[in-house]
Amino acid sequence: MSYAHCYNGKEKSELYAKHRPPYPDIVAEAIMNYLRSKKGDGKNGKLKKMLDVGCGGGQSIYIFTPYFESILGIDISDSQIEYANKHNSNKNVEFRIVRDNVFPVGDNSVDLIICASAVHWLDLATFETECHRVLKPGGYCAIYAYCPSFVRKINEPQSKRASIVEIEKQYHRNMGSQDLILDVFGQYDIIYDRLKSNTKERIEGLEFEVENTLIQYKNLFKTVAKYLEYLNLGLGEENAPIQALGSHVKRILDMNDLPDDEVKFILTYTYPTIMFRK
Repeated sequence: MSYAHCYNGKEKSELYAKHRPPYPDIVAEAIMNYLRSKKGDGKNGKLKKMLDVGCGGGQSIYIFTPYFESILGIDISDSQIEYANKHNSNKNVEFRIVRDNVFPVGDNSVDLIICASAVHWLDLATFETECHRVLKPGGYCAIYAYCPSFVRKINEPQSKRASIVEIEKQYHRNMGSQDLILDVFGQYDIIYDRLKSNTKERIEGLEFEVENTLIQYKNLFKTVAKYLEYLNLGLGEENAPIQALGSHVKRILDMNDLPDDEVKFILTYTYPTIMFRK
């Protein structure tokens, strides 16, 4: 894992935890239903072990706690793991720092590996090799991310929603973000194509709507590592690309005349999800 510098540091970890959205239960439910359907096991009992690779501050783990006896989250960022341990109250969850690309678990020991909004930072070939090493025979890996994809006015039907993916991609380009981050906004198509597994499949149609304010939306994009670097250069927030991002969303919603704190809308997150098995 080579992204430690991007999300390491107390300030970054706290901003990340405060403004990044939690994963909804529907993501864990879809993954577990997929896993059980493929294994031909309709039982609801807990599985033994799950591994979360690139767990950050633990945002991706807790929706899975009802399904596993033990869960281990690993990350290369000291501050993210420190935050995760500080806020963990689950007896079946553990967090650990790793210093290389080797997963700290034994061969054939894991029922499910998840990698949430992190695989685009990793060496994919090494990741895939390690997954096959540690997964039990018939065990699965779930690669997924969240992408804020559509907006609509609160009182409008879903058919009126508009895509915001292109303006978000432009924001990342303006910030000088690494190209690999754009893989998320491409619904992980590049990741899917690069995976060598001949068992890879997608879980389609995972979406979740939340009511958002423009300030909340902009705060999400302020957690991008390059944004903090931008501010540290003393360039000033008033001219930062985040302002253009907010203006584009206002224009799409036809709310140009409203101040940011009065702009409210329905934001749809999509969750591109890839599954493969050992």
